[in-house]
Amino acid sequence: MKKNLFYYLFAVICSVTLFTACSDDDEDTTWQQIPEITNDNVTLKLNNTTPAGATATLDIINGENAKVTLINAIYGHASVPVNVTMEKKNDTSYNFSGTTDLEAARMEASNSPLKVTVNGTVDTAGKMTIDVATSGWAAVSGVYANDSLAITFDGKSHNNGSDYAVTLIAKENGSAATLVFKKIINVALNVEADVTLNNGKISGTVEPKLGYTITIDGSVDNSGKLTLDLVSSGYGTIDASYSAKGNAITYNGKELTSGSVSIKVLSEKAAQVTLSGMLVGSRTAVIEEAVITKEEGKEVYALSGELKNNDYTVTFKGTVGEDRKLTAEVTYRVIGDIIGKWNLMKTPENMAAPIFKFATNKGSVTLPESLLDIIPENMKPMFPATMPDAQLTQVIQALLGTYAVYLQSIEFAENGRVIASYIDMPKDVNGDGKIDAQDAVDTTPKTFAMLQYYMKDGQLYLAFDLSELLSMMSVDNSRSWDPSTVLTEGIPVSYQVAGNTLSVSLVTDVVVGLAGFANTMLPIIGMMLPEEMKPQFAVIEKIFSAIVEGIIPDVKELEVGLMFTK
Repeated sequence: MKKNLFYYLFAVICSVTLFTACSDDDEDTTWQQIPEITNDNVTLKLNNTTPAGATATLDIINGENAKVTLINAIYGHASVPVNVTMEKKNDTSYNFSGTTDLEAARMEASNSPLKVTVNGTVDTAGKMTIDVATSGWAAVSGVYANDSLAITFDGKSHNNGSDYAVTLIAKENGSAATLVFKKIINVALNVEADVTLNNGKISGTVEPKLGYTITIDGSVDNSGKLTLDLVSSGYGTIDASYSAKGNAITYNGKELTSGSVSIKVLSEKAAQVTLSGMLVGSRTAVIEEAVITKEEGKEVYALSGELKNNDYTVTFKGTVGEDRKLTAEVTYRVIGDIIGKWNLMKTPENMAAPIFKFATNKGSVTLPESLLDIIPENMKPMFPATMPDAQLTQVIQALLGTYAVYLQSIEFAENGRVIASYIDMPKDVNGDGKIDAQDAVDTTPKTFAMLQYYMKDGQLYLAFDLSELLSMMSVDNSRSWDPSTVLTEGIPVSYQVAGNTLSVSLVTDVVVGLAGFANTMLPIIGMMLPEEMKPQFAVIEKIFSAIVEGIIPDVKELEVGLMFTK
């Protein structure tokens, strides 16, 4: 009996032990509570950096095995699958880890050039954190920009933004690499350079354009940082555009504040030099083959050349220094029989010899009341209310002959400047009704030199140096000459040289266009005058306005000019 009881108790104890052991081996099902992982719930780091646009997915097989797929995380691979083992961390999360070997993008056969190691955590809330580490010689391959790129060019910090990214592709078992520069400032786009790679140290050269060598030194490591120092050399380095503001450029001895010089290298000894914004009339001068000379032992290049045609000569001398700055002298000289000083031609009565042709569509002119009211009393008999074209022509010719005589001469200088010499008109200073010695008439010659000139297609152009007035001009589409070009192209002037005689005149469209422009500008000029001059100027403004509004619209022919002689 006692023996049977012993066996019974032994069986009960074994049964309890058996059931307890079965309870400890219950299958883990917590992993089944992990939902599908979304991009918003993924935190991914690659070599302790956070790559833009990188994410990952997780496919759980069971509580011990899963597959992590890295998306846009490893350069050259849109997706990288990594088999990982899972280990329960606590009641709501798991740790996972795994490795895989990859070949580097664009590379030929390799001996495990890139090893990818993954460690991470995932929980039942659907959040996943992944740390990815790369090793092997191809681990440095990738696109570097912003915080991962530090680049200098000729000693100055170079833009490292995404528009200037550098792609590094390791190859040849890590002993060499290809660098692809998306853009090097003022050099070229997509510059591809083959360099040596020795334990993370980078060195090499590349010639992105003719005669332009860039020496490359730098370093890269698995921390995700690419550091490059670029130094340029060679005659191709002068191939650039040089603005007057950032360089020292003179034009006929005067330092320029606008305009530019563009140098296009043709060979080690020759370059095309283009001058923009210097020649009056919006003209561009191109010197086709300027000579390049290198200073021995220095990155200093001198250039010289000349452009010569039937109208002018341009000579260029310049030097591009080691600082990549241009120092240049541009000399402009006009060619033509108009060059020289021309004295005003006068009649035996000591009057000017003007050119004035006038005709209207109606054959006569009716002067506006506003104009008749302001004509001086002593001149009113000369201007009846209605005048035939011939009568008005005769009157204006007489007035021009009388008042233009105070213009003594006009010089067309070889450097393209126009210099007018004149004396002041006599004034009845003491108010006795006559002009005599008591009025202290000033006969000292004065000069006016605000105009430039040039020749084009047999036409003489006069141009102002007043660019700030350009926006104030209106355009008259009914005329063949557009006055809005007065400050860019200049004023077209008809001229003729016959022996020692020069005739200069403005034709109909030009006179009409200038009249409209002047009528617009007179009120602006009046506002800038001293107070004591404003009353007299207001009279001039009214006369001009009346002519423009009352006479000019009906004009069919109008030519105004003067005669000169040497």
